Amino acid sequence: MYFKPYIDEKGIHIPRYVDIVEDLVEHAKSIFGADIYLENDSQDYEMISAQASKIYDTMELLQSVYESRSPKTAIGSALDSVVKINGMKRKIQTKSTCDVLITGVPKTQIIEGIAEDIEGIKWDLPDIVVIPESGSIKVTVVCQEFDHTANEKEICKIGTPTAGWESVINEQEAIRGQAFETDGNLRARQNISTCKPSKTVLEGTMGGIAEISGVSRQRVYENFDSMPDENGIPGHSIAVIAEGGDNQEIAREIYLRKTPGTGTYGTENIIVTTLDFYRKPEETVISFFRPVYKDIFVTVTIKALYGYTVELGEKIKQNISEYLNALRIGDDLSISAIWGVALYAMQDLKIPSFSIVEVTAGTEKQNQSTQDIDILFQKVTRGKKENIEVIVL
Repeated sequence: MYFKPYIDEKGIHIPRYVDIVEDLVEHAKSIFGADIYLENDSQDYEMISAQASKIYDTMELLQSVYESRSPKTAIGSALDSVVKINGMKRKIQTKSTCDVLITGVPKTQIIEGIAEDIEGIKWDLPDIVVIPESGSIKVTVVCQEFDHTANEKEICKIGTPTAGWESVINEQEAIRGQAFETDGNLRARQNISTCKPSKTVLEGTMGGIAEISGVSRQRVYENFDSMPDENGIPGHSIAVIAEGGDNQEIAREIYLRKTPGTGTYGTENIIVTTLDFYRKPEETVISFFRPVYKDIFVTVTIKALYGYTVELGEKIKQNISEYLNALRIGDDLSISAIWGVALYAMQDLKIPSFSIVEVTAGTEKQNQSTQDIDILFQKVTRGKKENIEVIVL
């Protein structure tokens, strides 16, 4: 039955299209008489239907406007406007980044330096790099091209020869640049960002790091005891694991948000220069981790049913690889979750086109089992389609 649109504690309520049509038909009969012919095949009914459609379009627009006030339901530019309340903006497409080791003569300045990979693609160093007394320094380089990445030890050429700069090498695989941030990812990040004013310092640190350009995943662990914990984190210290983003920006965010006296733990040791009105400039070493990727090999044995196609097998591989790449840093891998991800390759679970016989997984192709896989706190699973096999019985 038709009703006027209204808003209450449950939100906005609008009538259905069918209700609008029925209400207009009743009004027409009250004006022209109850014997007027208004069946579906009449011209008058077609006119009423067209009017109802436009009215309903307006109702839906009202609903969209109402829902655009919340980050949970807003979309597109409306979501961009809402998250500004949290001091956020949507992340644009970014280029791949990679940590490289620069070696050379101490005190050498590299100004607007460029490194190259084995394909001749250029990677920009920070504007100014000064080689310290140790003769080496680790910095973050940014690829000059979108949709390009590099494996470990592939960024190995000096693109701008500089006196005193001797070598460059990446010891880990580059972090692929992000695509334009989707509404779903922006909502998830907005939820984390509300922790920046800090429910706890730990959550505030996590929210601050999530805001850094290029950071795609992050995890923060805390050991508030006086002895090292099961992960080896020293007492009264935090361990940050950050994927993507610039080393200096991450280190500074940790420095600004950690509490006084709290230590930092990790393999990346970055010097942060502190400046304030009361002290001379001081250098503080901030440590954190870059994630260590754990390639996962998966074998899915299925029985083909009516409607199974080769494309479905490829969809199973795609679903599993995306799932492995979406897990949080330090999350263990559950075999049962892979079963569920594989099943969603079907269009309709009520009409199955295959049944799963067995799923095995492991960190080596020849050493797979049906057991869950434990992942260390600083590691993260990585899925590649070529490491996933679908066996059809």
